[in-house]
Amino acid sequence: MRVVIDASVALKWVIRQPATGPNVDQALAILRGIRNRTIEAVAPAHFQAEVLAVVARTRPQRVPITFGILRSAQIEIVASETVLRRAADLTISLQHHLFDTLYHAVALETGATLVTSDQVYFGKAAGLGNIQLLSAFAV
Repeated sequence: MRVVIDASVALKWVIRQPATGPNVDQALAILRGIRNRTIEAVAPAHFQAEVLAVVARTRPQRVPITFGILRSAQIEIVASETVLRRAADLTISLQHHLFDTLYHAVALETGATLVTSDQVYFGKAAGLGNIQLLSAFAV
């Protein structure tokens, strides 16, 4: 199984409190799957920076563990002009932020499924395929 995990899911790996919302157990199950190689994870180039930006701002004491978790996950970074173009097109058509559409563009370009907790983006993009809410994702 090949997935793209966005920051809304990865933050549940680091900040396991109500601040990250429900479905922490599902997010942790995905991390276990990535670590034991039953799940292959890919992400856009800004993935780690986005996760670290939130952690550094909201839970600075968790920055060191964040580096460890991200390193152990060994997520393949996908960065290409094709992904950027697809993300820009999604941004325009969905009227949504480019950093969010980059995750979906990686999923669409690599045949992966974007797993997200972002219900607003999911509502706009579900019809395009290759996207699933974390709450409905079965590991």
